[in-house]
Amino acid sequence: MNPLACSLRAMMTLTMGVVSLLILAGCQQDPSWRGQDVTGLMPDLAYELTDSTGARVRTEDLLGKVTLMYFGFTSCPDICPTTLSQIKVALQELGPEAEKVQVFLVSVDPDRDTPKALTQYTSAFGPWLQGFTGSKAELKAMNNAFKVDFLAQEPNMRGEYDVMHSNRVFGFDAEGRCRVLMPNTANTPATVEDLRTLLSL
Repeated sequence: MNPLACSLRAMMTLTMGVVSLLILAGCQQDPSWRGQDVTGLMPDLAYELTDSTGARVRTEDLLGKVTLMYFGFTSCPDICPTTLSQIKVALQELGPEAEKVQVFLVSVDPDRDTPKALTQYTSAFGPWLQGFTGSKAELKAMNNAFKVDFLAQEPNMRGEYDVMHSNRVFGFDAEGRCRVLMPNTANTPATVEDLRTLLSL
């Protein structure tokens, strides 16, 4: 074979290889988030909690779907129901893909948030919302891991009290990796866009 032809063929093969690598690299670019990228900064979804039926749920039971996790409590007068209602709007905007998303409400008030209380509360929003609680030690561990501060106030004369807590929604991919922190669920387009990104991973 002509040496020049061999040289040209080798050069074309090398060029195609470089192009393929560049295309692959482009496909592997980090996802673009509307919320805060926390990939590698927050723990995976790897906790054992108690669901609203009273059953213990392990990590492997939580995987397989995109997950939004919110720390709140059933007696919350405003912030929690507002945030959960905003998530519901985003899921409705997402359309059929919402079937691939699960939302977890992790209680910061284990004394009052019994499985029965969680069932009554979450059912008012819809089947897409699941409630979880645990011992004070378990919830404190999650508090420390996800840097979600919460503190029960002193009860009043009727024994009623509020729980101060951070208003954060964490987004996990289907493999349970924490990828995005959504600070403003009132921004429906941003929430929907981040959900679509999570679904694409």
